[in-house]
Amino acid sequence: MPIDPATPPNRVGHHYIDLARGQLLAGNHHAALDALLAARRISPQQVRHHPMVRETVHTLALAEKRSSETLRGLAAWIGIDE
Repeated sequence: MPIDPATPPNRVGHHYIDLARGQLLAGNHHAALDALLAARRISPQQVRHHPMVRETVHTLALAEKRSSETLRGLAAWIGIDE
């Protein structure tokens, strides 16, 4: 079911943050990063300051032996030095 276009950006952003966390817990790291990037496009301030995003990015970085440039860029953007 697609998200209603009338849904406020902060709610849609939170949906993608929750989705990223679920993907991370399911072991699908690529999908988790994609969900975080979708959340960032929709609600950047929320993503930058949300504790769950920080935890998810940190966990993704620890799980990858060599983090991608995209993940490193996201980590730097939210203020995590990985």
